Amino acid sequence: MDRTDAHAVPTARSVGFAWLIRIRWVALSAQFVVAVVANVALQAPVRWVPIAICLLIGSASNVFLAVVLRSRASVEAMATIAALVLDATLLTAMLHVSGGAANPFTVFYLVQVALAAVLLDVRRATGVAAYTCLAFATLFFDGSSAGMGHGAHAGHADAMTSHLRGMWVAYTLAAIVVGYFIARVMQALEVREREVTALREHAARAEQLALVGEVAAGAAHELGTPLGSIAIAASELERHLAGELDRAALLEDAQLLRAEAERCQRILGRVSSLSAAPPAEAPTPCKAEDVCADLESELGGALWARVEAHFVSTNDGPMCIERRGVVQALAFLVRNAVEATEDAGRDTPVRITLRSEQDQLRIVVVDEGTGIGADDLAHIGEPFFSRKAPGRGLGLGVYLAKSFASRVGGTVTIESTPGKGSSFTMTVPRVMRPLRAHAGRPEVRGAP
Repeated sequence: MDRTDAHAVPTARSVGFAWLIRIRWVALSAQFVVAVVANVALQAPVRWVPIAICLLIGSASNVFLAVVLRSRASVEAMATIAALVLDATLLTAMLHVSGGAANPFTVFYLVQVALAAVLLDVRRATGVAAYTCLAFATLFFDGSSAGMGHGAHAGHADAMTSHLRGMWVAYTLAAIVVGYFIARVMQALEVREREVTALREHAARAEQLALVGEVAAGAAHELGTPLGSIAIAASELERHLAGELDRAALLEDAQLLRAEAERCQRILGRVSSLSAAPPAEAPTPCKAEDVCADLESELGGALWARVEAHFVSTNDGPMCIERRGVVQALAFLVRNAVEATEDAGRDTPVRITLRSEQDQLRIVVVDEGTGIGADDLAHIGEPFFSRKAPGRGLGLGVYLAKSFASRVGGTVTIESTPGKGSSFTMTVPRVMRPLRAHAGRPEVRGAP
């Protein structure tokens, strides 16, 4: 299912863009505070009109980025470049009216360089760094630098000018070094994250292969008994057909063959369902009601008739989960609960509560079945551990549900009282990260 809308899972690109918006608010606030402190505490003259205009332009652009562009991934790269260039331009304008190149806050050009190195590719980051160097250079052409603090340097104007130009050269070199090393560090982190993701995927595949072997071994063990019975019944049929016919004995053998064949079919059906253990998939936006609708389809009408579903929401926002995996893991728990209720000779429904909480989806499955003893409770969830009668299960349902929950960062917990029933609680994150996420640096790169 391929859906891209406002409820989609946040990507590394949108995360980086969101942080840029936050950092710009911090920078605008800091610039305002510095101007107030310089004017009030230091009694320095401040030209409020141009500074206020610059702060208003910066604030308006940030509101525009947050409201209009934040959900448009296709324009985020260009919007990031535009925001960084605008910030450098506004900083230059404020420096022009507050001392020019002699203002110590020229060092904040490096903030734009560092942000560009983190958020953009090398080519675009280099462009932003070059722009800040040119913006710094313009501070030498309006004469404001010569008018700030030169009273204390009478007769040394040339030396002061050389000093300021040396600051520009030093800034240019610092921008190159800072931008280069941050970009290289970010690239190394991306490579490492891709390697970690590849190892995680390899481990997941190895676990799936191991599970296939375990399922095959369990199926072979369970099929051994009915196949042995079929062989005995076939021998009896052969003996009866070779000698005097006994219709009652033949009927009994035929019924045994049919019963054991049906038993083999049930075992193979469970193996087939287990082979579709919850796989890794791309998280998709959905609601708790969608999970229930999928669960009804997964269980079928007969089983679903034994279920009562309830919804409790403390967070009405959309979820973004591995929907098929959640449904299959939940189906394993519900089937176990229905079988436990039948084994107890009760006709009470299995109650499912889906609770949408602040940062997780909590699903509780409650039955009034036979319950689980304390000794067995410690082993529930281990592969092939089952206290059911032969042919009733492979002991993998809870194991697979736990494996899925663990993989996506959730849990499965069990509470049980013998003779009264059990409660299985599965929690999963409301917003899941894709297994193949490129979760390196916050990235806002777009097409050239």
